Amino acid sequence: TEDLQVEEARMRSVFEASPVGLALREYDENEERMVNPAYSRLTSIPTKDAHNETVFRQTMHPEDLLRWELMIKSIDSGKEMRGKDEFRFIHPGGRVVWVEYLHRRFKNPASGARQDVVAMVDITALKEQTQDLIKSKEQAEQANLAKSQFLAMMSHEIRTPMNGVIGMASLLLETEQTQEQRECTETIAKS
Repeated sequence: TEDLQVEEARMRSVFEASPVGLALREYDENEERMVNPAYSRLTSIPTKDAHNETVFRQTMHPEDLLRWELMIKSIDSGKEMRGKDEFRFIHPGGRVVWVEYLHRRFKNPASGARQDVVAMVDITALKEQTQDLIKSKEQAEQANLAKSQFLAMMSHEIRTPMNGVIGMASLLLETEQTQEQRECTETIAKS
C-alpha cells in the first residue's frame, strides 16, 4: 500500500542519515543485510563488504578481536541477547577509530526470522581526551615528585652546614671572648 511505502521511505531516509553506524541482518530465506553510510565510515568497510566477516575481522584492531568473538559467541549460544563493548577499527593509513559497539539479537515479529542489529557510535574524540588527561596527570605527578625530591635534597643541603654552624657557635660560646665577640656569637646561636 501507499502508506506503507511512504513509511518505509521515511525509515530508509532516517537509517541512511543517522550519524550512528547501523547494520541490520535478517536470517530469513533471502538473508537480508543492510548497512548505512555511517557504518562504513566508522569501520572503513565498503558497503558491499559490510557483512563479510573476514573483512570485518581484518579491520578490527587485533587486540579487540577476541573480546568481540566472545561477545558474538555468547549471543549465538543464546546466553545473551545483546552485547556492548568498545572496539577499535583500523582504517587505511593506520588511523584508529574507537566505537561504542552494541549488538542486539531478536526475532522479527512479522516473520519470526532471527535478526541482528548493530549500532556503533564514534567515541574516538572521547578516548583521545581521556588519554590526554591521563598524560597530563602523569606529567603533573612526575613534576610533583621532582619538586619533592628537590626540596628534600635542598633541606638536607641546608641543614647539614647549619648544624655545623650551630655546633661551632655553641663551642665558641664556651671559650673566652670579648664582649663584642660574645654578642656576635650569641646572635649566631640564636639565629
